[in-house]
Amino acid sequence: VGGKLGGKLYIDLSQDGAPFEAGVQRLAKEIRDSTSHAASSAEGSTHPQPKPALESPAAQVVTRSLSTLKVEEVGTLLANLDMGKHAEGFRALLVNGTQLDGVEDEDLQQMGVNERSRRKLLKHVGAYRAGGVPVELLVPSLDRAVIKGLTPSKENVVLVTGASSHIGGDIAHALIGSGYSVRAAVSNPISTRVTFLRDMGCELAAVPDLLADEGWAEAMAGCVGFVHVTSLTPSPFHTDAEEMIREAVKGTEVALRFAAEAGSVRRVVVTCTLASICGSQRDANPGHLWSEADTNDAPASAFSKSSVAGEAKVWELAEKYKDKFSVCTVHSAAVFGALLPGQPVSASMLIIQDIAMGKVMSRMFAICDAGDFAAMHVAGLERPETAGQRYIVTSADQISTLELAEWAAAAGASGVDSAAWAGDAEAQKMAPKKPSIDNRKVLALFGRALVPPARCWRSSG
Repeated sequence: VGGKLGGKLYIDLSQDGAPFEAGVQRLAKEIRDSTSHAASSAEGSTHPQPKPALESPAAQVVTRSLSTLKVEEVGTLLANLDMGKHAEGFRALLVNGTQLDGVEDEDLQQMGVNERSRRKLLKHVGAYRAGGVPVELLVPSLDRAVIKGLTPSKENVVLVTGASSHIGGDIAHALIGSGYSVRAAVSNPISTRVTFLRDMGCELAAVPDLLADEGWAEAMAGCVGFVHVTSLTPSPFHTDAEEMIREAVKGTEVALRFAAEAGSVRRVVVTCTLASICGSQRDANPGHLWSEADTNDAPASAFSKSSVAGEAKVWELAEKYKDKFSVCTVHSAAVFGALLPGQPVSASMLIIQDIAMGKVMSRMFAICDAGDFAAMHVAGLERPETAGQRYIVTSADQISTLELAEWAAAAGASGVDSAAWAGDAEAQKMAPKKPSIDNRKVLALFGRALVPPARCWRSSG
């Protein structure tokens, strides 16, 4: 266990006495100096300060109860404890977690386990009985580096596609704030549209067309993590279902193929939408809350069909490349949040702009804070339990555009046409479902609540 500040200072907490005390004193001085410098810089600056780095959930060791282990998992555990020569004997005797929990020295002697290995195993069993078995020890050694997750470091490079978007830019910002080096795959590195990425510290890599091979190998070289940001909102100019499906599948195929060929990528996070989750489940059960267990079984729009096809390809390739990297998908609907300096406005945030300028529209959707959404992508790279999982990051309640208009008017937005909203029959008929989403999975991962919808909206300004 160590302490770090700015990538410069490490303290070895395994040491005692003077080295540890000296390290604490150095750390305290670094903190005082850094905070003092930051405060004086902020007070003397006339420029708007960039928003603070987005926090990701703290990494923690994920464990399983020893008694729940299956026979094969006990064998894998022994192999990962460098006791593989005994694993087959345990399997042959069908030793499961419950039996291992009760094993004694005499039992191990009868199984032919030598004294040194007996002491070692009994010590581990005692620790696992009290604190559980780390899940990474239950994965075959070939896959353990993949499951373990990444550790923040400037030496660890993460490639981000779609970084020039609002969502992608926030993810890049969160990764840099967490301590990673970020490489942004962009179509044109000299475009003014991506200047804000260079200013925040991203390395820019030219990938002119995400559906073609050009630039991918160079962009992916040396990366340990990959975040593939896909579109969360349908385009009014792109409605051909077959073409959208082809692009979603092809784009996923190309991206994950190059991630596998790089040989260094261990974790992949793919941005997805609720369109690949929300299907016909409420036809049979109107009270159904959509969750990660659902799949859209009746996609109607071109966007929904492409979202379903794109995510299906993600999981197909996750299985194909499982010895290379693990995959996590992150799902949301409308994402709101403050913009970084120079960052473009997202399609979701244009809804706020339209309402503030007097437009009336009838829409209902779940809302997510951009900070929470970015933090989940960081957690998808770092947290071992996110490997092979889907996460919905959004409010439990649906929010209507009428509610957004009412919030905007109450906040003093003079352009909101309250009379037009009151006179619009379609807007008045909206009945957003509350709750609509079961978001307990991400709440458990974060260990906290998500930013409430009203605060998401206000931060969008």
